[in-house]
Amino acid sequence: MKNLFLTLSILFSIHTLDSLVAQTQLLKPIEIKKNKFYQEGIRLKPGKPLEFALMKANNKEINDLFRKGKNTQTLGTIIESLGLLVMGVGLLSGGDSVGSYALGGSAILLTGVVVSLPGFSKKKKAVVKYNEVIAKM
Repeated sequence: MKNLFLTLSILFSIHTLDSLVAQTQLLKPIEIKKNKFYQEGIRLKPGKPLEFALMKANNKEINDLFRKGKNTQTLGTIIESLGLLVMGVGLLSGGDSVGSYALGGSAILLTGVVVSLPGFSKKKKAVVKYNEVIAKM
């Protein structure tokens, strides 16, 4: 009975150690070059591929930073689209108010761009934090 318990303990320890080593090997650093994300030379799109890479670290702070950045960028994109819609309505309506619609739409579009910028910097912070976390593993 003692031999069986000892054998099972050793096998479990080897399996646990092997899975930890395998998990550490999966986590590769993400590089930021010219505001684009790369992992092992392959570009990660800022949406799902980057999110999946960051989720592998299994760190709540990284996931929260990324999610906040993603939500901020989504809000900026919605505002930008609204600005384009206002500009389009102005162009289609014709008449004397075309300039007013174009100016208003441009202002809304610019506001959307300004709202989107902090979202990217939050994603960048998430990547930096990810690299710090995997360096400690």
